[in-house]
Amino acid sequence: MSALIFLFFSMLEWIALILLTFSIYRFPIRDYAAQVGIAVLFLSVISLVLFEYLDIDILATLIQPLFVFLFFWLFFKVPVYYAGLCVVNGYLGYAAIQSIVFYVYELLGIMIHPGTALAYLAQAVTAAVAFIVIGFALKYRLGFSFVTPNEITRVRLRGTNLKLLLLTFAGYGALSSFNFLYYLSDYTIIIVLLMFSAFAIIQYWTFQKEYESSHWHRTRAEMTKTPDLP
Repeated sequence: MSALIFLFFSMLEWIALILLTFSIYRFPIRDYAAQVGIAVLFLSVISLVLFEYLDIDILATLIQPLFVFLFFWLFFKVPVYYAGLCVVNGYLGYAAIQSIVFYVYELLGIMIHPGTALAYLAQAVTAAVAFIVIGFALKYRLGFSFVTPNEITRVRLRGTNLKLLLLTFAGYGALSSFNFLYYLSDYTIIIVLLMFSAFAIIQYWTFQKEYESSHWHRTRAEMTKTPDLP
């Protein structure tokens, strides 16, 4: 019974995290309903194994993003370069929300332990806030449009692309430290600052990439216009 409860709240979080990532990059959520369901189930089982059976919760945020990356690349058909960026960006956004929830718990003198009622409440609150953000993003059509699933994309690793690649690895490093800082050191305020800082920096360069992509498409469209005949 405890395993089923764990899976339920884990699936709730994974749905929120994946849909948050989809909303950031304007992926058509309805087109991926079945794939998301399968991915959520597998990711929840992986979480159950890491937290409940292997008892390596401090390493979870090191291991889990790798599996999410594989799903985005191989299952959702996002080009490999952009799959890493999407996963780290969405994961950091979700982690930023979760860090605030954890910080509120700390202010109340509560330490969260996986598999407890308080942990499940924190998961539910984090997911609920994420769903609110998702709804807001969808309603006002916020997000980036330069990533297109099911498209073969060649990326030149220079300029903004190179910066985003380096920031993707740096963001993954920040994510990897989340559980370590919380469960071993209880540096919750550091987690809050780290997650929000990493997320904000990636947003800045992602906005830059969006601008460059839009400018390139406009220029290409103008060049391919057929001139009016006299």
